[in-house]
Amino acid sequence: DDYEGKLVDIHRNGEVAQTITHYSYGGVTYRLSNPVKVQTQDNGKVGFIDGTRNAFVVVTRPTILSNTTAVASYCSVFDPPSKLSCIGLDVNNEWWVGDETQKMYHHFTSNGQYVCSYSGSTSNLYPFTFDSPVSVSKAPYFVQNGSIYRSLYVYTSDLWGDNTGMRAFLPGADGRGFAWTA
Repeated sequence: DDYEGKLVDIHRNGEVAQTITHYSYGGVTYRLSNPVKVQTQDNGKVGFIDGTRNAFVVVTRPTILSNTTAVASYCSVFDPPSKLSCIGLDVNNEWWVGDETQKMYHHFTSNGQYVCSYSGSTSNLYPFTFDSPVSVSKAPYFVQNGSIYRSLYVYTSDLWGDNTGMRAFLPGADGRGFAWTA
């Protein structure tokens, strides 16, 4: 709820299961006044963008349902001109966060620790950039000759530029042309 500044977990029947209004990291408690995007993992971890701090935060849900403060395992604050825009998970349950103004995706471990950032490919064969990152998701499986495999591809979508619509890429596969920073 970006108006009230809280994360609300609602059951399918409409009952509110839990509300998070604050998170703590490094001994400091922050008010969640402007949550932008949120994504959950099956293990009880919740990732979200704190729009006020321009931070990607991974918290563990409070075990006591009436507790509204979650404890963060990692919190990565991005300085201007970065503007975090979307969150997704890959097949390994690792986080991907879009950066609208830097035109890249930041990669994090399943606990929320920063790994690296991808800004596109400089390959002569398949050059591309992320002009306006708006969504990221996984392709969990693919079928080949009747066998089902886990897919490592990550799907992204951009609103503007030559790569509008959904695009798939395999992180790290274009080692010569893929621009990334760690």
